[in-house]
This record gives sequence, structure tokens and C-alpha cells, in this order.
Amino acid sequence: MNKTAHKKIYVVLTRTGTKVAKLIRMYTREPYSHVSISFDGNLDTLYSFARRGIHNPLNAGFIVEHIEEGIFGRDRNVECAVYCLEFPVEDYNRINRLIYDMLCHKEEYDYNFMGLFMAAINRPCSRPKHFLCSEFVAYVLGIVGVELVAKDYSLIHPENFRTCLDRYCVYEGNLHDYVVSRRNCPEMDSRSIGKIEYLKNLPAIEGRIAKQAGSARSYEELA
Repeated sequence: MNKTAHKKIYVVLTRTGTKVAKLIRMYTREPYSHVSISFDGNLDTLYSFARRGIHNPLNAGFIVEHIEEGIFGRDRNVECAVYCLEFPVEDYNRINRLIYDMLCHKEEYDYNFMGLFMAAINRPCSRPKHFLCSEFVAYVLGIVGVELVAKDYSLIHPENFRTCLDRYCVYEGNLHDYVVSRRNCPEMDSRSIGKIEYLKNLPAIEGRIAKQAGSARSYEELA
């Protein structure tokens, strides 16, 4: 395989109508309250940390999301912003392996509820195998050296993705309309050619990655 080739990963910000999402937006005064990550432009499968079902927000952890199911499937008025990032194949594979490992052990991961409350007073709260949605996506990108802002992952909010990744935004609007837009224009993300080297600061975050992973396996094994 050509080592200079690049593959795309998608970061997706969404705004749903759940009570928790509304409270988060009320506090942050930002348009989006949830962050997911996907390996395909059609967003057939997304990964994040959120409620495992529709009705109980306290039953939350690592989840696989589908646009036509769960909260997204119930609410047809979900607004979103989609960001397309291009990575060298090696970095793409490292992210893919990490998420696959988490998927295989998803019962070991829980939502960082304590971190949610601590973030309200700007206090970091990193817990092994516990993540907020934004904390999770920031951590995943951190595996390949992408650092949005210089602060603990547990203090990163959806707004940090919106501001730092603005140049990579390929769609903003209704989430379900995105599928139609993608079908009509498969190359709608082709303008996101720029690489994300300017966000990289790997030496500063390797220690934080090892701490937040909370796994017996080393960073090198995960990556």
C-alpha cells in the first residue's frame, strides 16, 4: 500500500432535543451538544459515548450509533455539522484498531458522569475507561497526535471541535438531509484535502493518553 495515501475520518457534531442535550446547550450556549466519530462518509455507523437506549440517560457508555435508530432515528430534526479529516493510512489504522478494541470490550466502558459535573466548574476529571462524548473523540484523535486545545480531554467541549475544525467542515444542516446530500453528491467532502498537521503535538499528550486509557495494555499495543 502506498504509504503516502490518506484515508478519511469524520467528526460529527449534533444537536438533539433530549433534556440532557438541552441542559448542556443551556450551559455552554453552543449550537451542538454531542460529538461522534465515523469511518465512512455516509455516516452509516458512528461511535461515541452516550445513553445506551432511548429512555434512560443514566444507562450510558460506549455506543454504536445509526442515523435511523435510537435518538437519531426518533428525532427527524437533528441538526449537525460534519467535519472530514484526512490521515495517513498508518494513523487511520491506529484509530481504527483503537475503536475496534473498545468495541470488543464495550461493556468495560462507562459514561463519565462525574466528569460532566466537574466540567461545569472547569475542573478536570479523567477516569479510567470513563468518557464524555467529546472527551472520547478528543482522546481518539490524540492517539495520532491531534490536540485541539491544550487542556485535559475531560474539559474539551463540542465547541472546541467546531472552532478548531472549522476549515474541515463539509456539511452543516439537518442530519437526515445529509444522507440525501451525500447520495446526490458523493464527493461533497472532496474539498477537505488539507491535512491536519497544524493540530499535531504528540509529545505533549502521550502521557495523558496512557493515563486515560485505563487499560492493562500499553499505548504501543493499542496503537
